[in-house]
Amino acid sequence: MLRLLVVMTVVTVGLGSSILPVTPSCVFWCNFPAAVNAGASYCCINSNQRIVENTSLEPHAGRCIIHTFCARGDFTPPSPIRCGHDDYCPYNEKCCYDACLKHHTCKGPLPH
Repeated sequence: MLRLLVVMTVVTVGLGSSILPVTPSCVFWCNFPAAVNAGASYCCINSNQRIVENTSLEPHAGRCIIHTFCARGDFTPPSPIRCGHDDYCPYNEKCCYDACLKHHTCKGPLPH
């Protein structure tokens, strides 16, 4: 009886792990701009993406341009750096929401 229970447990665990999708855990949450979805947040960096450690979380100079719609049309630029905060970006860029990609990316800021 014990042997049957062990076999059933192994089969159940084996089948269960192959059926369930593996989802990465969220490392950093970003807020949507108020003009896009006020008060809502989303997982902008998960464990499958590049994680910046030992960060200051100090904002870079300037401010983000806030677009509520995609103005690019069919133009596809090179893939920007996906970010969770300014420390993911070069010092002369900020982590800003991209209306076309629907997530935060490193962009050149507007001066204050």
